[in-house]
Amino acid sequence: MGTLTGLSTNIGALLASMIGMPQIFGTKNLWPYGYFMEMIPCLMLICYAIFILHESPLYFLKQMNENAAKESIQFYNNWKNDRQIDEEMERLKIQQKNNNEKKSVKNIINWMKFCNDRATRRALFLSILLNCTVSFCGIMAMVFFGTALLGAIGFTSTTASLANCLAGLSGTVGIVIQAITIDKIGRRFLLLGSLISLILINMGMMILVWAFGQYHYSWLGYCFLLLFALFLFSFSIGIGPVAWFIATELAEPYCRAQLQSLSISAQYITCFLCPIIYLPLEELIGPLSFLIFIIPLIITTFSIYYYMPETRNRSAEEIHHLLESKR
Repeated sequence: MGTLTGLSTNIGALLASMIGMPQIFGTKNLWPYGYFMEMIPCLMLICYAIFILHESPLYFLKQMNENAAKESIQFYNNWKNDRQIDEEMERLKIQQKNNNEKKSVKNIINWMKFCNDRATRRALFLSILLNCTVSFCGIMAMVFFGTALLGAIGFTSTTASLANCLAGLSGTVGIVIQAITIDKIGRRFLLLGSLISLILINMGMMILVWAFGQYHYSWLGYCFLLLFALFLFSFSIGIGPVAWFIATELAEPYCRAQLQSLSISAQYITCFLCPIIYLPLEELIGPLSFLIFIIPLIITTFSIYYYMPETRNRSAEEIHHLLESKR
């Protein structure tokens, strides 16, 4: 599901870059229409959520509404067989009972669990770190200032916009490959490979921007475009989509919702902060502004290497034990 979320986000960003091209809505007079286009999928989602989607079966079971829970199971699974629905209801009741007992025994209903349990605390740390690194790996600069970066390296406004759009295709290719390989290679390997690649690419971009400022060689622009495409590919094949779901794999079932909420909230907050910090920093120190991405990537790479276990094909209990035992 995290991979599909990442793919959807990537396709949305690609479409947005197309809409923002000067040939479409990227002009002084037409740019407001880009926001009107943005409203269309938002309104579609709101209408779909209000009039079609159901709450989860577990939510209805907590509300003691079994009929609504059965309708929800039938809606999401497209089952017509009453026996299948009843079996799923029994399974969910057992799951709910076990979760309630576990919460009662371990007293983990409150948020102090994150401070008391070593494995949960480490899972929270790794999840938030990864999601913050998503914002501070350079992707926000590429999304918000991709055209400006390409323009600064020698492209015209039209060619920079087109190059930005075409480079986005590499991200789509990366996430499709990631969807195929993630259960064969593993999360840890993909994350480390992605993080190391992004460090090297950011360093390469920093050097190219500095070199262009010094020598103004036109061919440096094409080298930068290549690194730009490699950046989007490396991001999409590893840290980008993995950050969306890693919290649910690192955490035990009873605290997954809290962990996922905190980690995704951290990503959204830092996504807002990154462009605000990067733009004035870029104007102040020029190419050295890439250090704002390189340093967090290095810190996260070492943290993942030393503290994060492989979660592929492992149960929640095994992952909890590995997180607890890692020093």
